[in-house]
Amino acid sequence: MLDFDGPAGRALLERFGLKPHVETPSGGFHAHIQLLNWKVPTLNGKVDQELGRRFPGLDVRGTGGYAGFAGTTTDGRYTILRDLEDLESLESLPSELLEFLRARGARRSDRRRATPAPDDDHVGLDALLEWAVGTAHAGGRNDLGFKLACQLRDNRFAEVEAESAMREYAVAGLA
Repeated sequence: MLDFDGPAGRALLERFGLKPHVETPSGGFHAHIQLLNWKVPTLNGKVDQELGRRFPGLDVRGTGGYAGFAGTTTDGRYTILRDLEDLESLESLPSELLEFLRARGARRSDRRRATPAPDDDHVGLDALLEWAVGTAHAGGRNDLGFKLACQLRDNRFAEVEAESAMREYAVAGLA
């Protein structure tokens, strides 16, 4: 799914010639794209500076990413503009975007780190935070935050420790 935000995103959507599936409460648009035969990372133009420079206003919800909400939030209403199953074809995407996504997918898989293995019965908090922050810088900050929360739960950290770790992760992940 391609997420086009703000005036720059709207201009990019028009430049690509895509017909959006959803209008977001902020006035952005989502275009649902046919699945690729290779892994596409979830990318944010604010975090991935090259994506932001080359494709201003664009975020990508890739393989394993999610953007499944339609309805009303406190920010407003998500409006479905056309059938969500009527996917944009790959041929409708500019080759420069496809090449960029393919390169990002390869780079991300090279940099992905394995979840720390438990020592005895318990993974240390420092090891989990180091893994999560280091991996988040490679992309997928929200997905990694969720995985960190699951690791904290699975390693039986007290709620107060887990909350503190998640706050530390949120701050470190923005750096």
